[in-house]
Amino acid sequence: MNAPYSTTRTLFPFLLVFSFFTTIVKGQDVANCHIADDIIVAAQTSHYAPRDIDSNFSELVYEEFISSINSGQQFFTSSDLEKLEVYKYTAGLGGEKTCDFISLSIDTYKSRFSALAQLLDETSKSPISFSGNDVYRTFDKEELTNQNWKSYWKSYFKMNVLFAIIGARDSTDLERTPSAEEIDKWKYQVGQNMICRFENTINSYGAIDQYITDKFLKSVAHAFDPHTTLYSMADFKQFATQLSKNTMTYGIEVYRNEAGEIEIYNILPGSPAWNSNDINTGDIIIGTGAKGVKPTDFTCMSTADVQALIETSDSGEATFHLRKKSGDEVHVTLRQSIVEVQSNIIQSYLLEGERKLGYLYLPSFYEGEGNSGCATDVGKALIQLKREGVEGLILDLRDNGGGSMEEAIRLSGIFINYGALSILSTSVLDQLETLKDMDRGVLFDKPMVILVNEYSASASELFAAAMQDRNRAIIVGNSTFGKSTAQRILPLTIRNENGNTVETDPYVIKITFASFYRVTGQTHQGEGVQPDIALPSQYSGTRFNESSYPSALSFEPVTKKTYYFPADPLPIEALKELSTRRIQNDSDWTQYIAVLSEEQEEKKDKSVPLNYEAFYQSYMDTTDREEFFIHLSENLPYSVAPARYTMRFTSVNEDENERNIRSISNDPWIAETYQILNDYLLLNTN
Repeated sequence: MNAPYSTTRTLFPFLLVFSFFTTIVKGQDVANCHIADDIIVAAQTSHYAPRDIDSNFSELVYEEFISSINSGQQFFTSSDLEKLEVYKYTAGLGGEKTCDFISLSIDTYKSRFSALAQLLDETSKSPISFSGNDVYRTFDKEELTNQNWKSYWKSYFKMNVLFAIIGARDSTDLERTPSAEEIDKWKYQVGQNMICRFENTINSYGAIDQYITDKFLKSVAHAFDPHTTLYSMADFKQFATQLSKNTMTYGIEVYRNEAGEIEIYNILPGSPAWNSNDINTGDIIIGTGAKGVKPTDFTCMSTADVQALIETSDSGEATFHLRKKSGDEVHVTLRQSIVEVQSNIIQSYLLEGERKLGYLYLPSFYEGEGNSGCATDVGKALIQLKREGVEGLILDLRDNGGGSMEEAIRLSGIFINYGALSILSTSVLDQLETLKDMDRGVLFDKPMVILVNEYSASASELFAAAMQDRNRAIIVGNSTFGKSTAQRILPLTIRNENGNTVETDPYVIKITFASFYRVTGQTHQGEGVQPDIALPSQYSGTRFNESSYPSALSFEPVTKKTYYFPADPLPIEALKELSTRRIQNDSDWTQYIAVLSEEQEEKKDKSVPLNYEAFYQSYMDTTDREEFFIHLSENLPYSVAPARYTMRFTSVNEDENERNIRSISNDPWIAETYQILNDYLLLNTN
């Protein structure tokens, strides 16, 4: 057996030191615990709809906090939770009760972490068999006795060993039963990686004490609503850093999120990541590497090292292994490029068939300096398309999580002449402001379809709702996310030792200060903008939207006199009937829908077989969705090409265009949207 994988070694030499620290925390003052009081004051002063600070609020804080540190809701035993739940209705009220609870949480977490490290060390040295009937499953918190807790983590360990073995094998060698040597090798490595994930999360905060305290403070902010968030100043500076536009880059900026994962929070407009149409903010990077090479595992790397690795590929090309918000995993290959400051970053594509239509994909509502921003760039792209003679437009807002509300209003103004677009409320006391398009005139007046999905949110929803209310566009796809609130960044004002209020550096708060309504006074908060024509979802699993958050706000419709001038009603029912018939008669769509339904049912079953053959056959060997629509691009009723009348200062990158054309040509949702818009144009002609 190779020495590096010897199971006689102690995997976790820090155990003795760690145990020492668990004995000295209880009773000592917890630094920064009183900042919870200052978050509450800030929210009561500046939040759009501040909550009463009572037992219900404390329960929200408690549940959010426990969820954030209780890995998979399986980290703490039922006896651990019994100790902590004494503070369930008082921990979030501020004052000494909050500090006492944080201190107890630190003590409990350290003790449980030490027990877990010891258990993983012992498990990694014990024989493992993958031939029995063991299964991995989660336990309800009431079931998590100390024995069940051990059973869970042992089965979780075995499942990760199975994943590691299969992930390291060639696709032709997956059915072979693993050898004892292979199992021993991966037992050691998986044990290291599992504890490393915990350590890395904690170390990113400096120490367990600060990790627990910061998690609690963030939970106080989140209890007001899901989008009110506390940032340490270091996190905020990293979050606000802009990528250079003059160096070789993929255009991806990352941070390590609260779950310890590498999450994309910024994509530079015009960069390779932006132009790929396959990468979005909120995606998790599981690993990356040169094309054809096993991806680098980011589990135990610092965020700075991950960012440096991403941007310093020797080959200038890397394949990113990503997990989307839906849980689906994809691989995207990018080539680095210099992002030119003067380039028009919204690319125009033509779908040329019976009708010539334009296609634009907008990943976010980004701002720029002065009058620049996504609205200006979309306007330039539309001028290109008008010169091409397009008869209609598909604007793709799938996975567009929002951005600037001002840009959404400006973009709306490109498609309508004048008047109200939305209603903004900065107080629940009916202080309402009409958001208007102030510029008369329309840049683009052709028919339009807006393509949305479950992860189209915020500014995307404002724009889609404004177009829907005016009968200006047909909304196609799935119900959107359901976020109709706006946030701003404020410094957190805290007390100094003399009791005076001062602005200090440690924290800033992103706080919800407003809500926006449809021009009709209705709200899409919680449930989202409903499509005029629904298509099957791209994602399997239970729908997750704004209302899924325990602290989500709910709003009633408002009444305000607004002046807007909707166009004539669109022939939605006729178009819906044509689309439904087309999908029902398409074997690829019907098979896809059946598999989607099966996947949704499978995700309800939380047990996983730990027998190697059963694990491979029933869990790993699932139907590949790419088996469907494999001949789509060959049978499209249109061809895809970039707009010829480009406004770029340099020629369009050929590799970039080929990748985008391939992506558009193989997208069945775009193909059906084309058919819907084509149907509308035919109905208008007849």
